[in-house]
Amino acid sequence: GRRASGACYISSVIAEPGVIAHRSPFDQVQFGELDGRASERAQAIETAFKRTPVTTERVKDVRVAIWQKYLALASFAGVACVSRQPIGAIRSDPDLRALLLESLEELAALGRKQGVALPADAAPAALAKFDTFPEAMKPSMLMDLERGARIELEALTGTAVRMGRAAGLAMPVSSFLYAALKPQMNGGAG
Repeated sequence: GRRASGACYISSVIAEPGVIAHRSPFDQVQFGELDGRASERAQAIETAFKRTPVTTERVKDVRVAIWQKYLALASFAGVACVSRQPIGAIRSDPDLRALLLESLEELAALGRKQGVALPADAAPAALAKFDTFPEAMKPSMLMDLERGARIELEALTGTAVRMGRAAGLAMPVSSFLYAALKPQMNGGAG
């Protein structure tokens, strides 16, 4: 049958067992039917979200929304964890900024290879969005790494490496980030 999907932008952490702390101004949801059609279900979801303070957008091509989030999250998480730096330090250091952009470009190319109609400026647009983030912002994967917890390396960077190999794409940045972070994947001393 038809399926709906979406991307959620929210920065939160587990403050304690059973308590999730939302510590940032980000609270956006993008959603739609995977086949791109308008549906009663999508309209019902949109109506339900309008009763909340969450910023919501029904999108025509939800696969683009999912990949835009994936390439931004995977790139930011990987570069932040390798450098142990928040976004402010990454974007102000020319070498780290270049690494972040290279990662974004690599993942955008992978998305396009998967048939996703990402805009030509997907990577620079993501970088421009990072320029608006609070300087101290860290991805949850870096917060997990800093506290010695298991990190989402397989789901984020490992997926890119595997998909790239299967598609015949060289994934040098993702492969580097994956190899460098693999020893900390299951937690322990960062």
